[in-house]
Amino acid sequence: NTGNLSGTIGKSASDNAASELSLGGILGTNFASSLGRIYNTGELRGSVQSGCELVMGGIEGSDGGEYADGGRSIQLAYNTGNILAQAELHAVTDDEDEDSDYSLACIGGISGDPAGMIQNAYNAGNIRLDLTYSGSTERLLTGIGGISGLNGGKISNVYNTGSVQETVVNAPAYVGGVIGNNLAATFKDADEDDWRYKGSISQAVYANDIAGTAAA
Repeated sequence: NTGNLSGTIGKSASDNAASELSLGGILGTNFASSLGRIYNTGELRGSVQSGCELVMGGIEGSDGGEYADGGRSIQLAYNTGNILAQAELHAVTDDEDEDSDYSLACIGGISGDPAGMIQNAYNAGNIRLDLTYSGSTERLLTGIGGISGLNGGKISNVYNTGSVQETVVNAPAYVGGVIGNNLAATFKDADEDDWRYKGSISQAVYANDIAGTAAA
């Protein structure tokens, strides 16, 4: 892909339908395919207002597979487009029809939330997230990274040269040159048994500015 992409989602205070945006240079959410020999050079802009989820990546927004089953794979891929994200998120409430009871803010140069493998990939685009959150942070997962935002899969032979910047209000800041938040703990989902997310990384290089600011 060489074209610029943008997405904006918001809702009124009286609307109980959750606001979610998954945006990627190639795929928003990858439910079926392993991806290879692909690239994105277009700029991505995403905004969610009063929602529960913003997931963005230069190649895919989110891996539609489960962490437990290994997800999908991305190989021989690169992104050079800048990724700009803005979100006003809240904790998932009981009256919202969600696949997960976690609110998500995940931005990555290749994938925002990969469950499978990323191998032989690089990012050269600059990444920025501005996040404001309301509610309990016990059900919030965030991460912004040069390759992946969250990671519950396997990442190897990757590098990032783009800058990574995050500003958050009322939430923790997880910022990394390669991975923002490497998951290695057990989380309880409302409709599932306990899942063990075990992210791994090897042979990764990062060279640029990184900055994260968290404000109460």
